[in-house]
Amino acid sequence: MVRGAPAIVLCGVVLCACAAPVFAFGEYASRIVTPVEPFALAYVPSAQYLIVCQMSDGQAGRYRITAPGQTPQLEPMFTPVTAGDAVGIAWVEQQQTLYWLVETTTATGFAYNLLRTNLDGWSLTGSIALAAPADAVLGEMTYVPSHDAFWVADIANDRYLSFDRTTGARRSGEFYAPTRHRDARISYGLGIEYVPVGPGYFDLLVGTVTDQRAVRVIRVDLLGNEVGASYTLDFADQKTRPGWPAGLAYCRGLAGDFTVIADAQRRALLLFGTPAPEVFGLTAVTVAVQETEIGGGATAESIRGTFSWRNNGTYSSIVLEARDAASGDFATIATAQGGATTLAHELGREGRFQFRLTPVAATVRAPAALVDVRTAAGAILGITSLAGGVPAVQPFALALIDDGQTQTLLAANTMALSGTSVRRFRRTAAGALEPLASIAAPFAAGYVIVAMAWDSTRSELVWLGLSPARDFEAARTTPEGAVIAAGLPLIRNPFLQDQIGDMAYDARHDLFWVSAINRNAVCSFRRATDGASFVASSEALPLPSALPGEAGTWGLPCGLCVVPGAYAGMSILYAAMGQVPDNASFPQLGAGYVKRLVPLHVPQSGGPVVAGMPIDLEMATGSAGLRGMALSTRPALTAFFAAQDVAHLYEIRMHGEGPRFARGDTNSDGAINIADAPFLLAYLFSSGPAPACLDAADINDNGALNLSDAVALLRYVFGIPSQTPLAVPYYLCNTDPIADTLSCAVYAPCQ
Repeated sequence: MVRGAPAIVLCGVVLCACAAPVFAFGEYASRIVTPVEPFALAYVPSAQYLIVCQMSDGQAGRYRITAPGQTPQLEPMFTPVTAGDAVGIAWVEQQQTLYWLVETTTATGFAYNLLRTNLDGWSLTGSIALAAPADAVLGEMTYVPSHDAFWVADIANDRYLSFDRTTGARRSGEFYAPTRHRDARISYGLGIEYVPVGPGYFDLLVGTVTDQRAVRVIRVDLLGNEVGASYTLDFADQKTRPGWPAGLAYCRGLAGDFTVIADAQRRALLLFGTPAPEVFGLTAVTVAVQETEIGGGATAESIRGTFSWRNNGTYSSIVLEARDAASGDFATIATAQGGATTLAHELGREGRFQFRLTPVAATVRAPAALVDVRTAAGAILGITSLAGGVPAVQPFALALIDDGQTQTLLAANTMALSGTSVRRFRRTAAGALEPLASIAAPFAAGYVIVAMAWDSTRSELVWLGLSPARDFEAARTTPEGAVIAAGLPLIRNPFLQDQIGDMAYDARHDLFWVSAINRNAVCSFRRATDGASFVASSEALPLPSALPGEAGTWGLPCGLCVVPGAYAGMSILYAAMGQVPDNASFPQLGAGYVKRLVPLHVPQSGGPVVAGMPIDLEMATGSAGLRGMALSTRPALTAFFAAQDVAHLYEIRMHGEGPRFARGDTNSDGAINIADAPFLLAYLFSSGPAPACLDAADINDNGALNLSDAVALLRYVFGIPSQTPLAVPYYLCNTDPIADTLSCAVYAPCQ
């Protein structure tokens, strides 16, 4: 069983709340570097010691700490752990006793015992066996004096169990993680800590199962009910995500309370400000997202989020701040009056956003509410693990075979193996992935399987591999993996000047697009005249390095897919791109920086240009190793991503709600051309037939059909610059970003 985190999703919105007089609630204050790998923590209030224990051998030490910002020295301690792993520790003040939760492996699973020591780690007589359920995998624990009992995190079942301190018997009072039933992806919790303030609370350290690390602290009462206070750990330590948060401790300092979180991976203790639990600012915070859409030519007005909340005090104003993805800092973007309960804001792109709502009183900055917002596009539709099964793969390349009847998804391991290297799945009508027989790659063992693409024109699967000699080779197989041709030269790469990201087939133009990560470019290849090998069709075409509404320099196209253009002779490229860090060494970057899925179209001259709003991938998936991608156009536009770091397949939604159509195709013939303007003029002024999809004829998307639409369409068809270009969606099937009275009863090309 792998150890690691759950987050709070309410009405499609992840909520966090609250702040303290000295530190904002959950605001990162300082860090302490420690020589051990901190896993479990316990705080001794009478001595103001923080005890730190690592899991593997129970090695422990202690720090005397009274406030954030201090740099105390580690004092070594004895440990009673001679066998097994120390997964939790808890201090019982009344007994002046430190309890150690030790896990040992048995023939049927795990056994758990409590060992007792004094503050120096000297063993006391006897041990106590915990009556843990057979299916439990226990993590950190905490002690509740009013019940004389321990509560322990059961990682395997997203619950928190209670055990009697003296007998180890299981007690009533257990509860499940509050996020367990809201989002199946959020089910990986480690830490639990009793907060001895007011009636008593628990702080739960939770996170996402996808990257197996805690990312949030949630506060609940002793029955497991949320009390409105939580905070995220994202960007906490030097504005980067903590490595592996494990245990936590609530500390009663001299100047105020604070929380310490153990980051085992970075060997660090992270200190956060902690509020009084009974002090709240805004609660019941939700966000309604409207006009969600992606596709060609999206505008900044496309997506609006309306924040709603309940006030719990009198404030002079309420400030809305947005977090900058590059720096991690919050910046004020809007202010509402103190008595307001709603505030609207234009989001400007698809995906996930982080905002903070802070009520400002006359004398104190009240607790803030941190809110994660997800739009319709970018939502995860499904997750499939590839860690089990045969073969267990770390997915690197993906391909989707669609013959019009059946869709088959292929996921290749990073390296070609001596046996089967590629998992196959049949996509059912309901969207589920049913396993099929695995197949071998058309490369010798030791080759990197860089990319795969389905050639729908010839019903062949084209493969791109990297040999141990660092040469690229292509191969052709049947859908079932039978080799048609192998060892085909495509790109020679003796000096590692190109780092290939992905490959995609454009059926409309019968060519293959290949992305180069280090160049931030794409180039195309065609079949040679012999029909077997491949030749370059274009020079390297640079991709945009700036994205609408995004800061910094963008590039690193690791994933690539094509939607063959059904309109105006154009195809849409979707590139999975990342933000280029300063002083980047491109060959070493790879997929760890993939953050956005960007729609692009390729004009007749020049490089690809942005054709719509990017979709946030980083915060949607939680994966740091997104790699190859595949795209499905039916029954809706969705993308599959290979997450190499966690051996998962993600399916991500790529469009909003409502009928799908193409702006400008007024006669619904599947193309935007000279015939569409006369058709619209005839309807407006000569009693001609009405467009089957009125939205498609609303060229400027102002909710009305008139002469300005026909003029804008003519300008577009003849390539005349216009202040009113085609409104989204165009180039491909998608939804109307703006609600209006026009209907789209039927649009055959998108069905």
